[in-house]
Amino acid sequence: MPTVYFIAGEFAMNITAAEPAPTISVVVPVYRSEGTLRELHRRLVGVLAPQGASFEIIFVEDCGGDESWQVIEDLGRRDTRVRGFVSAGTSVSTTRSFAASARLGIRWW
Repeated sequence: MPTVYFIAGEFAMNITAAEPAPTISVVVPVYRSEGTLRELHRRLVGVLAPQGASFEIIFVEDCGGDESWQVIEDLGRRDTRVRGFVSAGTSVSTTRSFAASARLGIRWW
């Protein structure tokens, strides 16, 4: 899936209509989490993949000043079910609302 950027209340999405919508969307807020993202991804895939439903993992990075975004980009290159968003200078509720509206899945956490 493409990377989507969300900066200060504005966003741009580049999702083709040909991509089927996943059944499950998992939205993960990220703040200074570079050291845990790969393990979280591994565990989420380990739980979701055996369920047989299609899924996506949406990481919403809040510009914490570490290398979290680079890890998200790397995960997205390796796993097409990963989508990344950058939320710069917005409130938690704005970020959460954006992530919820950007999800493709029918159910989400």
